Amino acid sequence: MFNPNYDIRIECGAPKAGQTRRLFLPFDALVGVTLIENLQIYLEVGVPIIKDYPVYNFKTNARIMVSF
Repeated sequence: MFNPNYDIRIECGAPKAGQTRRLFLPFDALVGVTLIENLQIYLEVGVPIIKDYPVYNFKTNARIMVSF
């Protein structure tokens, strides 16, 4: 899945420290695998494409889903 989280930022207010422009657009991907019938694990990775607004340089997120 691409862009599972809404990390896109457009700042309309006054510029903040370290901000050159007002747009942050990341490439964000989520990959998951089913280990057994009721257990799934996911890994999300995000890197900025346009980094005019300082949010992060690299992001990881791990998820475990157990259904019953």
